[in-house]
Amino acid sequence: MFVVPPYLRRPLDLVGSRKYQGIVVLAPAQCLKTFTMVECVIAENIKNIHADMLVDQTRQQMARDFSQSRLARLLRYSEGLQDLVTGDNVFDKQFKHGETVYLGWPAVSHFSGKTLRFVVMTDYDRFPDNIDGEGQAWGLAFNRTKAFMTRGKCIAESSPKGYSTDPKKALPSSHHYPSAMGITSLYHQGTMEQWYWPCPECGEYFQCRATFDEDYLFTPNCGDDLKQAAEKSRLICPNNGCMVDIHTQRDAMNKKGKWVGLGQTIDSDGVIDGDLINSDMATFGVPGWAAQLQAPKTLILKFLQAMKEYEESGDDTELMTVFNTQLGTVLKGVKMDTADLKDILMTRAEKSDLEKMKVPEWVRFLTARIDIQAGGLGKKRFVVQVHGIGELEEVLIDRFNIWKTSSRLNEEGEELPIEPGSYLEDWGEIEKQVIDKVYELASGKGYMPIKKVGCDQGGEDGVSNNAYEYYRKLKKNNKHGRFVLVKGGSEKKADIYKVTRPDNTKNTRRKANAKGDVPVILLHTDKCKDIVFNNLRRTERGRGYVHLPSWLGEWFFDELTYEERDFKGHWESPGKGNNEAFDLFSMGEAIARDLRYHKAIFWQHPPMWARPQDENPEIVRIEGESDDGKEKKIAQAPAPRTKRRTRKVRFSS
Repeated sequence: MFVVPPYLRRPLDLVGSRKYQGIVVLAPAQCLKTFTMVECVIAENIKNIHADMLVDQTRQQMARDFSQSRLARLLRYSEGLQDLVTGDNVFDKQFKHGETVYLGWPAVSHFSGKTLRFVVMTDYDRFPDNIDGEGQAWGLAFNRTKAFMTRGKCIAESSPKGYSTDPKKALPSSHHYPSAMGITSLYHQGTMEQWYWPCPECGEYFQCRATFDEDYLFTPNCGDDLKQAAEKSRLICPNNGCMVDIHTQRDAMNKKGKWVGLGQTIDSDGVIDGDLINSDMATFGVPGWAAQLQAPKTLILKFLQAMKEYEESGDDTELMTVFNTQLGTVLKGVKMDTADLKDILMTRAEKSDLEKMKVPEWVRFLTARIDIQAGGLGKKRFVVQVHGIGELEEVLIDRFNIWKTSSRLNEEGEELPIEPGSYLEDWGEIEKQVIDKVYELASGKGYMPIKKVGCDQGGEDGVSNNAYEYYRKLKKNNKHGRFVLVKGGSEKKADIYKVTRPDNTKNTRRKANAKGDVPVILLHTDKCKDIVFNNLRRTERGRGYVHLPSWLGEWFFDELTYEERDFKGHWESPGKGNNEAFDLFSMGEAIARDLRYHKAIFWQHPPMWARPQDENPEIVRIEGESDDGKEKKIAQAPAPRTKRRTRKVRFSS
């Protein structure tokens, strides 16, 4: 049996008050907000108020589930409620005193044609931004209660969702949340009340803040033992710097907690001074530290784990989830654009002493990425980037375009422009100019081959079909292990990396000959570009750091920083500029996961092909000069531990 927690008693009490017409609770999961602001309000209405009300879920199936589970249990096991039921349908319940409880979802039909004293919306941030073209749910719901004037109540509760819409904006006060749509926006329209509790050490009240900032949360350095770090963490009292054991003292602090609105103050005796904002909406923010059903050490541990994932991969998805559902705020400080990054990267490149198309000694292996660009005849091309991969960092080795093909010649014997969608033989240039290519070591002691090539699978008509056929051709020659097709996508809930085998043999309208025999990596491009952007921003050498050579022109940095990230996490081009460099960097995340070198554990015991250059059997060694002193003698690479086929190599010029 649940008991209304101290921090939700005031919001619940205001349901019967005539002072406010709107009540908004912004809170994380596991804080009993749905139990209090939905189920308790339903029970109070049925037992004592007897008014028609609407409870809106996020979608129809959720309304059905709520009706058949939580509401059914509420009516069955709450004393006196079951005897009052006179009509029990899935989406509406009638009661003895004439009131009806409607169960709905975001649709204009549910917000029209009814006069309601109460409209309760649960999980509000998962509602559509615009309900059937009529506007936001809050405004539509508020209109349904106007006939009851100050006795009517429009109620919304939710955890926030996503990222801040303006992460660079300074917060006007500690009672403000980072700018966001949905429940956060509603919160800022009302009294903006925050939960304050007394410090067990000094007795002064301080705000329970939705933050992991170092000046509010102390987390000791326990190495890789994140669980121990979470258990030893302490909140820091802003008044006197007291170290508060939130793990053992949270419940006692909650019992003495007080709601303090924007502009109000509270003294050590818990006396509140000042007036609340004059608004018809009472709005409350409950940070995750106070959440009744969430242990503080669990919150901290999830944060530390998400931060570790973010630092290793650059992917902030888990971090966003922790901030949204467990801390109760949107994630601030997320990448929004690349406006300042271009100058930073160009300055870094200018200071570089990297030799053109030479492999630095710390590079373990090479990967290549290929983007297929469409256009008119003569403008189509394969865009190729070659990257050197080290244990902690990577470097751009080469960038070039393949415009023409040696497999088709005109009457004068000149190479014709490539057409990837029309001629399968044009794909042979990839084998000649990329797969079989090797690059000279900066030490001068040999050449390094390309370990893996990732290639864009989509494009204009014919490209996908030829991509499949080219893979099959490589497979016949046993070279398919060094080549992989990649397809981008940005569905919000999709995995960052997934290997598929497309099969459209039953589709009579198929354009590509996909028979389930060719693996294609599906890559979440938005998440990958987040990772790349974070790596590019790193200013010190370490995991993810990117070295850029000085021979690159400004055009390259324009491509690398052309795209912008909107507040919903989607990367897009603001105009018609080129973005190939950024796309090819992000494609590298497919190769990283395919070869599994994106995890730190890979480098603890790397395979032979990822060993240092003096141990690496993939290196083509140089024994010395020929008798005439002009040509270098190339020795066979040391035999690896597993058999591999010999291959022809093409040397970079």
